[in-house]
Amino acid sequence: MKVTGLRSNSTRAFVNLRHTDPVYVCDLKAELKKRSLPVSGPKPQLIERLKPFTEKQLAANQPPMLPTQHATSAAISIITIPSSSSSDDSLPSAYDFNWSMRKLFGNGVPSSCSQAETSAVYVDITANLTGPVFEIFPDPTQVLTSLHGGQKHHIAMYNLIEITKERIFNVYTIHEKPRVSPVSIQPTLYAHRYITGYGQERGGIVTKIHNKHRTPLKIIYLENIPWFTPLYYHTLKITSGNKEIIPLIKKYIPGKARVRPYYLEVAFEAPARSVTTLSVDFTYMFLKWQEYPPDANHGFYLGSAIITALLPTARNYTAIPQTQSLIKNSFNISRDGYLVQLRTEALIVALPTPDFSMPYNVICLACTVVALAFGPLHNIASKRLRLTVIRHRTILQRLKRVLNVVTGKHAANKSDDEDEDKKENKEEKGKEETKDKAQTETDEGSCKVRDTKKDK
Repeated sequence: MKVTGLRSNSTRAFVNLRHTDPVYVCDLKAELKKRSLPVSGPKPQLIERLKPFTEKQLAANQPPMLPTQHATSAAISIITIPSSSSSDDSLPSAYDFNWSMRKLFGNGVPSSCSQAETSAVYVDITANLTGPVFEIFPDPTQVLTSLHGGQKHHIAMYNLIEITKERIFNVYTIHEKPRVSPVSIQPTLYAHRYITGYGQERGGIVTKIHNKHRTPLKIIYLENIPWFTPLYYHTLKITSGNKEIIPLIKKYIPGKARVRPYYLEVAFEAPARSVTTLSVDFTYMFLKWQEYPPDANHGFYLGSAIITALLPTARNYTAIPQTQSLIKNSFNISRDGYLVQLRTEALIVALPTPDFSMPYNVICLACTVVALAFGPLHNIASKRLRLTVIRHRTILQRLKRVLNVVTGKHAANKSDDEDEDKKENKEEKGKEETKDKAQTETDEGSCKVRDTKKDK
């Protein structure tokens, strides 16, 4: 169990701790009085008296104890109880600033590069002098001081050629005290890019460039837009607040469908401590059905825009000079400007996409209709229809039928009638067949070529 004391004149206190540990914030004396416990003695003893109650609350999943609104004393304490089902220890928590190479990469460095003349690891320890104190292990081979752009940096250097001869190299840090998460310092130049518009006809690309420096910065903005999103050059606008910025240089190469993308390059000056907005409109284009990828509904990617600028200072700047290739060559080098290139977010656009399942549905529907219609049509086309002759009974036959029904002879007479009907139908069919044969013979005789020799 970890116990940390905090002196405060306020009834509330905010401290950043491990997010996986339950936190109990309470007024010690008030909580002890509630439980009829002695309130005299040093603070560690008071906390020990309160521990069983905090553990019971943890087991019962009760909410943490918070300081009351009337608690104006300066004895507010924070008790953290580590959870037994914590996450993977190899991953740092939100406020755990201790780090090691083994935690970051899963293993240390077993050896140096056999083909390199020098092999070293550099750790920037400048924050150890300006912020909360931490210790770095093992001791560095050498501590270097780098001064460039008005900024002074302290670098711990480890010579891997010597260290890896004895053991696997693993560098790690340990902070002396739990530290509050510092406010992150924004960089001098950063950007944000997004898409505007709605529907599948027109849209726009908007890029916001933030200049936090006290002087204006000259910026080069470069876009390469695919041919399936044609740009409208006349809609290009660069504004800062309510003021329109006139570009210094503009270069535009229109794209060509299925041949080349649209190229747009603009150079302008961003005012000091301002947000510059660059916007341009485009339209969505229809593609051929073979040009869609398998996941067409996911959308199409637009590559990142490139923002290039020369920073007057080297604050938050770490880069190898363009004329060098090693990190050690970037130490103690001051220049008039520090080249920086930013790449914005890649965007996704949803082009008009056809329903690729429609042909399958149409094929299934058409085959079903044909199958249902083929049976009756084939039956009608292949059957030979014949007229059935309805035999009219005479009055004497009808009276005889009625007498047979009355006397109970209807069943026998019915079968006799059916036999007679069958015989009559057979006779009629035979007559029709003889007529058909005679007709066919006459037709064939009329079509035959007469043999004149036989006739003679």
